[in-house]
Amino acid sequence: MIGLSSLQDHRLRTPSHCAAAKGQMRMLKLLKQYNASFEIQNYRGDLPVHEAVQTGSKGKSSCLDARIVLSDSIADVVEWLLALQPSSINAASHEGRTCLHLAAAQGNLEMVILLCTKGCFVNPLMLYKGNLYTPLDVARRKDHQVVVDYLSTKHEAKRAEEIPEEEREKNRMSFEEQLVQGGVPPSQKAEHTMGLT
Repeated sequence: MIGLSSLQDHRLRTPSHCAAAKGQMRMLKLLKQYNASFEIQNYRGDLPVHEAVQTGSKGKSSCLDARIVLSDSIADVVEWLLALQPSSINAASHEGRTCLHLAAAQGNLEMVILLCTKGCFVNPLMLYKGNLYTPLDVARRKDHQVVVDYLSTKHEAKRAEEIPEEEREKNRMSFEEQLVQGGVPPSQKAEHTMGLT
């Protein structure tokens, strides 16, 4: 099983991606025992921690009881994955999308607070439909005012237009290069942005 624990499917997901997406802590721990990698990117450039954050954000729209259970277990999964690989807190997909972008896009204040408490970079840039966005921009675009207020007041988050032009262009070129190298078909690029439309 050692070799099987890091196999990838047609979307380049590993068993770690799938277990994280379902909030399966026991499976993640079992995979770790069999030397599974938690550093392999899927075809979008996401790590298992991105999958867990996204799942925690999806749980926000469930019924109240399910949301409480899901949020608690997913928060535990995210914390465990971050403890395993602390640098993954700022890991970005091919488009520059970070865990904070995902949580902000879904209005998941609890996950935003968790990530900020763990020391994530608050102003990373991501590329979406030719435009650059910070997590603050994403939360504003999706009208998640509580997240906007938290990021603005507690962490002095910036909008992309407040980031120096030179840095924005450097990021844009890097993302476009990663998209070409990553082999993501142009028709699928926009659908990978996880709730930003």
